Amino acid sequence: MRSGACTACSPWYVVDGSVLPRSSRVNPSLTIYAWSLRVADLLVRRLRAEVGTNSSARADG
Repeated sequence: MRSGACTACSPWYVVDGSVLPRSSRVNPSLTIYAWSLRVADLLVRRLRAEVGTNSSARADG
């Protein structure tokens, strides 16, 4: 689940504290914040790649 994608619900992404393996002694808010930024960045990259491939296919055909 490195990308945050939910295996049971394909279009959904998990970006909260439930992805942490266990509770820790410190406040996990910065870790959750970093995780959400990483997943958002991966989603933007994936969507840009899909739009790029779709627009080039439309230009050809």
